[in-house]
Amino acid sequence: MRNLNLLLILMCLSSLTQAQHTALDSLYKELKNHPENDTAKVDLLTSISAYSWGTDPQKIKDYADQALVLARDLNYTKGTGDAYRGIGMYYWSQTEYNRAMDFQLMAVKEYERCNYQEGIAWCYGSIGLNYSQANDHDKSIHYHSLALALNRKLQHKKGIARDLNNLGYAYELKKDYRRSLDYYQEALNMRVEIGVRSDIIMPQSNVGAAYLCMGDHARSLPYFFKSLALAKEFNNKNMIALNYQNLGEASYKGGNYKGGEKYLQQALVVAKEIGDKKRREETYQILTTLEETRKNYSAALRYLKLLQGVRDTLYTQERTRQMAEMETRFETAKKEQAIHLLEQEKRIQALWRNILIGGLALIVIALAIAYLLQRYHAKKNRAYLNLQIDFLTARQHELTEKYKHAITRQDDRPFETNDQRFLKRALEIVEKNIADPLFGVEKMSEEMGMSRANLHRKLKSITCFSPSDFIRSVRLRQFVAQPG
Repeated sequence: MRNLNLLLILMCLSSLTQAQHTALDSLYKELKNHPENDTAKVDLLTSISAYSWGTDPQKIKDYADQALVLARDLNYTKGTGDAYRGIGMYYWSQTEYNRAMDFQLMAVKEYERCNYQEGIAWCYGSIGLNYSQANDHDKSIHYHSLALALNRKLQHKKGIARDLNNLGYAYELKKDYRRSLDYYQEALNMRVEIGVRSDIIMPQSNVGAAYLCMGDHARSLPYFFKSLALAKEFNNKNMIALNYQNLGEASYKGGNYKGGEKYLQQALVVAKEIGDKKRREETYQILTTLEETRKNYSAALRYLKLLQGVRDTLYTQERTRQMAEMETRFETAKKEQAIHLLEQEKRIQALWRNILIGGLALIVIALAIAYLLQRYHAKKNRAYLNLQIDFLTARQHELTEKYKHAITRQDDRPFETNDQRFLKRALEIVEKNIADPLFGVEKMSEEMGMSRANLHRKLKSITCFSPSDFIRSVRLRQFVAQPG
């Protein structure tokens, strides 16, 4: 099926991303002729960021970053929210959904401060899409419905069309394809009614995708061809790649393997041109399945290796980011601990000063009283005072040792992870059952001692493969490794 992750982004941004290339050129020219650092410049920068979606994802973040710095300097609340939204768009395009969610939530706070309802509605849609990515379809539908209700209250037709698209996608993930098709068709009708041709690209493709999900491959093709023609007209390379991919999948599932392969190869060319790793991953996955269907296992293995290479890159990027964040948190924790220890040391020193001062005062008073009262008590008092000094000294030594132990104590326990152990166990179980044609996810989860849901979530987080893909990958490698 089509690239669900990237489609999420496109639907979320459908009111912004199908801008004409000439409009982007016009914005560049206007920015060049606008030297003043004012709110108008912030709006220009965020507009360029939004319109860059279909051409160059990196520019989305570059211009949003510039807008954020200037908006903060100007205390321009709406501009700050738009900049956060732009940065969230970029991280979404790079499939870094957690970071995208963080920036969309920051955008909501800024929009609430200036009561920008249209922006809030847009962010509700983004939150719904994040829940879709987490497979929480009911919450996704809830937030998309909130966004739709708010846009209908504002009578914002483009926002309504966008939210209808998003609801269609949420129901598609829920496998309620008939309701999904109804929302997609309603969104397409509204886009046609609005009359902006560039905005018809996405819903046109979505209707085709709904038919593809329903298995009506022939009926899906005309929608993909129309969407592809519009995408080429407006130079929307993301949608060009998506439509080539959808055409490839629909063609091969309809029995046209050669045509399907041709379209998928064209999708790869465009995806490489715009640096879209997620599109390449999805296309390689479809090509692997296509070649397996044709029983061309050597080609299937070649595409599987390319697929794993892209996934490894995405995994490495995510792990590198996570490690950097962990390192930052660790350094922050060390600084906070050092500050806490210094404050504790100061408190202990102050306590000892007070104890010593009080002790000296008691000694002086005791000596004075002893001297005034009776000389014969002097010896007894001196012994008493010596005991007091010994007590204070011992207490000081005890507290000093305790404090030194607190400072020098370290936790040398190594950090352990169970991922390697888990993956080794999974591989052993699949290889043990390699000759069993009935071996599948159900039996694998049983032998692993886990539910299907937990096995899927754990294996997906470590390898980016679902359990069925993991079993198929091991079997495919075993088959190719056999002689003859």
